Amino acid sequence: DSTSLAFSYIEWLFWSSDHYLWIGTYGGGLFQFDPNDDSFIRYQYDPEDSTSLSNNLVTYIIEESEDVLWVGTVGGLNRLDRTTGKFKRFLNLESDTTSLSSNDVRTLYIDRSGTLWVGTGFIYGLNLSQGGLNRFSPQTETFTRYLHNPDNPESLMGNIIKAIYE
Repeated sequence: DSTSLAFSYIEWLFWSSDHYLWIGTYGGGLFQFDPNDDSFIRYQYDPEDSTSLSNNLVTYIIEESEDVLWVGTVGGLNRLDRTTGKFKRFLNLESDTTSLSSNDVRTLYIDRSGTLWVGTGFIYGLNLSQGGLNRFSPQTETFTRYLHNPDNPESLMGNIIKAIYE
């Protein structure tokens, strides 16, 4: 049934300003629940569609505006344009230091000035040096990375970012 919740491992719940419940599952993608008719809209990764969700392992959901929802996954960051239902993917590119520092998104935060912050890295991952904190620039659609540097005591203590507070 394409209008039902098709995956039971729920990782994240988010109630948006337009009164929809967004459900991030760990393996089944993203679901939008409409309480008016008890139906679901499913958003999943499709390797043939570059405007689909980047990965079905959803880790975080946050709202920028009534039209924009940010969705973190273990396979990158996604910006959902809710008017079109299309995603724009933001991924780590090894050759681009202005890309996301890691595809393993663990937390998202929008500060008082409207800046999106992205915490990456997984504590049980094989490489604990991967991860970091990222600040998104909407003008250039690039990231400034903040990483642990063992030679700089004023850098991050580590690259595993699980929470962001202002």
